[in-house]
Amino acid sequence: MLFVLIHTGHELSYAWNTCVEMRIIMNYRKQIKLALIALVLILCTQGKPAAAKAPKIPVVATEINGKQALDASGALQRSKKPGTKKNFQKKIFIGDSSSLTLLDDLDGYETTFKSSNPSILKVTKVSENTCDYYGMAAGTATIQIRIRSTSGLFFMNRPTTLKAKVSVSPHAVSIKFKHSKYKITKSKTRKVRITLRPSITKEKPVYTVLNTRIATINKKGVLRGKRPGTTYVTATLANGVRAKCKIVVKSADK
Repeated sequence: MLFVLIHTGHELSYAWNTCVEMRIIMNYRKQIKLALIALVLILCTQGKPAAAKAPKIPVVATEINGKQALDASGALQRSKKPGTKKNFQKKIFIGDSSSLTLLDDLDGYETTFKSSNPSILKVTKVSENTCDYYGMAAGTATIQIRIRSTSGLFFMNRPTTLKAKVSVSPHAVSIKFKHSKYKITKSKTRKVRITLRPSITKEKPVYTVLNTRIATINKKGVLRGKRPGTTYVTATLANGVRAKCKIVVKSADK
């Protein structure tokens, strides 16, 4: 009888020790779980990028036929409301290339450039803030720009998205003035009319006047009479094709 009691006592002691050990293990697990939750919260708080650094404003540095230029009219500009932006729009020709550069400092950011229609516009990434685009065929495509911070947790960083609309047209192959002669009064203005082929081209001819003392013309084709007389205006395309018309300037009292 004594042996049975002793044996039973040992079993109860063993069971009690086992329960104590399991309780200790469960407490450790709870502490580890709380520590992991705290660590995740700290990382999430530190990983959030500053919203003020989000890139917004790109500008276009064009390169056509090896000539560098800055196209301010095609640049993405800030509108009157803070934090908003105007749409970027650019026109290029088939076979010509240009580049788009983001003004913002992109240190710590990853940028992707993609064409909405590669058959019309080919886009190639040059660096984190620059891409080249090339006119492939007539039409309109969009350069889709995604900018994401590389700091902190990836799933916490929402990308900034920009869109750049580009119209691609063919070069003009022929040009003709709608009238062979234009009459204009001294000190008055008049616009000359031209016909380009193909009709979908966006090319603008270069205008020149034979005698600028009689008349002048601007890049939009607007004439201004300077003094009575006769001269000629020539419109020249990029391929060298030209058209000519006669300009007669009359005095104001006639």
